[in-house]
Amino acid sequence: MEDPRTVMIFYNGQWVDKTNYTDFEVTGILIPSKCSYNLLAQTICSTLGLDRSKQNIDVQFQIKSGIPPMKITDDNGCRFYEQIRKKDDDETKYPMMVNLSAAIPPENIGSSSINHDYSEHTMQITQPIPTRTEYAQNMADFVINQVENAIETSQQATSQVISDPHVDNIFVGQVFSNKETLQNAVSLYSIRRNQPFKVKRSSKLDYKLVCIDENCKWSFLASKHGKTNMFKIRKIQHSHTCSLDVTSVDHPNATSNLIGSVIRIKFVNPKRDYTPNEIVDDMADDYSVSISYQKAWRAREKTIVDARRCPHESYSEIPRILYMMEKCNPGTITDLVTDENGHFKYLYFAIGASIKGWQHCNPIIVTDGTFLKNQHGGTLLIASAQNANRHIFPLAFAIVDSENDTSWNWFFKETKRIIQ
Repeated sequence: MEDPRTVMIFYNGQWVDKTNYTDFEVTGILIPSKCSYNLLAQTICSTLGLDRSKQNIDVQFQIKSGIPPMKITDDNGCRFYEQIRKKDDDETKYPMMVNLSAAIPPENIGSSSINHDYSEHTMQITQPIPTRTEYAQNMADFVINQVENAIETSQQATSQVISDPHVDNIFVGQVFSNKETLQNAVSLYSIRRNQPFKVKRSSKLDYKLVCIDENCKWSFLASKHGKTNMFKIRKIQHSHTCSLDVTSVDHPNATSNLIGSVIRIKFVNPKRDYTPNEIVDDMADDYSVSISYQKAWRAREKTIVDARRCPHESYSEIPRILYMMEKCNPGTITDLVTDENGHFKYLYFAIGASIKGWQHCNPIIVTDGTFLKNQHGGTLLIASAQNANRHIFPLAFAIVDSENDTSWNWFFKETKRIIQ
């Protein structure tokens, strides 16, 4: 046998704007899970001390706050209420609102001489019993309202999604644009609050952290929010008994990836040289955390690749750059040479304006080469002349592996094309 269901009863109140029930008293009843309307009415009258022969009851409930109430007038209404309660067994969400009215004496039913005031009190109970179509319409209205509210809530939540990990506080309910932003925000927060942690579980669906002190109960849980990439903080368990005494020297959560996300803005300008020593000083000043030179160097290298792309990948952009040089500078001559594996070997270009200007220079060409200071090395070859004002006039440029007979021979052959 199923346990009886608890139902909250609001009575002796009044409706405001047909959506809010105020100034009521509260009691509770127990009804079977499959309750008829007659048994429900008898239980309510017995609990409230009413005489059904002298007083009628009007039983209503709200599917959601702000939505007009639905009446329970027969067994179908009781079954509908039961289905709603099965989806959410929180009786505080679906209380029954009970209004009272005087019963119509049998001899006066159908009489046209009913007092105006009397008929006004009994108007609510003379409404027809809702049909299946009306119930279906009520459910359709409910679904539409739910969808509209969900869209509105989603739009509000989207406007409150956190995409910057530099937040002042971390609390339950915050939504981050992705897992990486969440991780960086929590790490920065732990550094500022001196609360080092370790990752207990990390997946595409959730992210759980615990204190590095096994005796501490501090924990943090976030999980995926809906079907998006967003993550929402679900639980934070605080602890005031942590015996851990950690200084900010080389904080375990101050990883090179986290530091890289902090200093990324420094590398937007490609001309700026942000050294590891400057990174060490800035982390100490801004976050009161000391990091090693090696960690600063690793963070710098990762950030350069993230902000300016990998140097290896930039070689694939060379054909596009040469094409645009030829389109924007008519008469420009370019050449790209690769080895048998398709890897970069030589690059040559001479701007169209320089080729035309050669006709007005002294007929002497000076060539020279210099090594390039980068991780890939190489040598820059230059051909220049002297114009009528005795100024240096650049003619052509080339990038080769080194100054050797093969590279110089190739460079001179290419230059011969522009001076003929």
